[in-house]
Amino acid sequence: MEGNTQIRIASRSVFGGVEDVIRMEGSAAVEKTEYGWHLQYEAVNCEDEKSTIRSDVKLENETGRAIVVNEGEGYGLLLDPAAVTASQVELLVQETCVAEVVHTASILLGLGALWLWPGWGGVVLWLIWFLLANLPFILIQRYNRPRLMRLHALLQRREQRKGTHEHSDTDL
Repeated sequence: MEGNTQIRIASRSVFGGVEDVIRMEGSAAVEKTEYGWHLQYEAVNCEDEKSTIRSDVKLENETGRAIVVNEGEGYGLLLDPAAVTASQVELLVQETCVAEVVHTASILLGLGALWLWPGWGGVVLWLIWFLLANLPFILIQRYNRPRLMRLHALLQRREQRKGTHEHSDTDL
């Protein structure tokens, strides 16, 4: 895959609940290096065909990181897939809510055991379903959600603080 190639880029960002996607097209030079891959590209904004960007991207095989240096902006950005972002934690918080609703619905649907097996047998079956298959997971969701919300707030403050300062990375 080394050599020159045509590229298409879609840069997606969400700010204030509004999603923005910038699409760019251009050419790139790709080369294999001892650390992974090196990609240099120049691309033009597909909407206005005026703004261009030149970037230098290093993809590290060992660490799984991508180091992006935008020449027009004069700053570097370290993209580490192992680093947790505020948006990922926000999604986890939402998933804990969904999981709690699903387990609660499962408890209510489990009452159907009383219809299938009237009497004490159905009650025992429902209690086992309630106590072993659902209640522990509801409690886990409720235990973890406040902690995830605090982590989300911390990461959001950290990302905002980084956004207000000049972008720099000591790894570059």
